[in-house]
Formats: sequence, structure tokens, C-alpha cells
Amino acid sequence: MCAILTLLRRQRKSDEQKYYVRALHGFHKTTYMGERLAYAQRRNQAFTDKPHFLSIIADGMAQNHTKCPWYANQLEPAKCLTQHLQGVLNHNR
Repeated sequence: MCAILTLLRRQRKSDEQKYYVRALHGFHKTTYMGERLAYAQRRNQAFTDKPHFLSIIADGMAQNHTKCPWYANQLEPAKCLTQHLQGVLNHNR
């Protein structure tokens, strides 16, 4: 989203279009900065009050890239072993 809004800010010529793109960028920045602040607060609680707070981030890898065999999107095998890789970051544990 940041990259799209940055591109739009560069491309727009009229003052009205620039105004709306700037407003969208401001809204987007406010939203994700609020999310980042809340995440930082929860992470800090996990460090300062370890017995009472836990902060974990989990994310899965793109399932298309975990097929076995995987031919880097150039060929789809007739049969493949599918799997799912999940990464977990546990703060202060």
C-alpha cells in the first residue's frame, strides 16, 4: 500500500488529485503506525512482565513454494508432496 500511494503521489498532476492521495497516505500511515505502536507495547509487556504477558508472531510460508518437488513456478509436477511451513517468533522466551 505504501508503494502504491507513493507512486500515485508522484504521478498525479492536479491539485485535487494530489490532495486526495495525500489524505489517503495520511490515513494509511496513521493506521499502520497505530498497529506498530500497539505491537511494540505488547512486545514490551512480554519483556517487562514475563510471568503475565506473552507476545508471539506467527506467519506461514507461501504454500506454492513448499511443494516437493518445486520447480520455481516453471513446471507443475503431476504429483507432489504438499507441506506447510510455519514460523513463530516468541518474544523473550
